[in-house]
Amino acid sequence: MESAHRSDLKLALAIAVTQFTIVLLLAILFVLFETSMLSAALMGALIGLVASSCFALISLRCGTDRSAGKVLLDLYLGQIGKWIVIVITMVATFKYLPGVDQGLNILVLLGVFLLTQSAYIIVPGVVQKCVTQ
Repeated sequence: MESAHRSDLKLALAIAVTQFTIVLLLAILFVLFETSMLSAALMGALIGLVASSCFALISLRCGTDRSAGKVLLDLYLGQIGKWIVIVITMVATFKYLPGVDQGLNILVLLGVFLLTQSAYIIVPGVVQKCVTQ
């Protein structure tokens, strides 16, 4: 990866750390339930984390001296890569993870996935608030 703008990298790192924290907290919570719920929750979190990392790596690969068209192209490519990762890992999860499509497990998988994606909404405001103080 070429040099990216420092604030972009800090934001990407903050989002990844927040998603990882969500994963740990949910793992502790779901360990109290059955193991299929735990594996569904961990898989949903892993899918969210890998997809977000793919987006960050693609969209932040260039430095600050790039044109607006290049920035926009990298954002589009990042989103496309993210959705490809999501679709492939979701299909693989439903195919190879036993019991994920039974009972509440599917809701746990999708709920945890969406919760990890909510870091994109929460973290930028928190980081901006910390920077201005």
